[in-house]
Amino acid sequence: MIRIALILAACAALGGCDALRLVAPYESDTMRNTERVWLGMHAIDTAQTVTIARSPMCLREANPAAAWLYGSDHPDAGRVIATNVILGYAHYRIGGWIDKRTEQAGSDPDDDSYSGWYLFRAAWHGFALLGTGYAVLHNAQARVGPFSEVHCK
Repeated sequence: MIRIALILAACAALGGCDALRLVAPYESDTMRNTERVWLGMHAIDTAQTVTIARSPMCLREANPAAAWLYGSDHPDAGRVIATNVILGYAHYRIGGWIDKRTEQAGSDPDDDSYSGWYLFRAAWHGFALLGTGYAVLHNAQARVGPFSEVHCK
């Protein structure tokens, strides 16, 4: 199960699986690349969270929203991976839809909504990158490596 989830996550991040392209395509190369960066960071955060799951005596999930999604601040590794694959896929789909809508509004001279869509797209990716980047950095500073196990001193 874990290997399948990792393969699906890698395919989505790298854009290599045709089955996963049943989503709203990104119109903008910049936004497509931004989404790929986020998916890579999300994969690192997932691997770090698996370490948290493997080390319940020493570590806990500090993000209350993530702990709620995982069902515990000491989550199961399989649930972490499954949840984060679904979240990554949903983020990709929503981001693609936002990008497509933004580009459509920008190409229509009669559409006054371009600036709103542009700001929404920037906020969507900005919050995602900052939030996930913070989580990865926080975990790294706490010496939480990907797919490892921490032993208490």
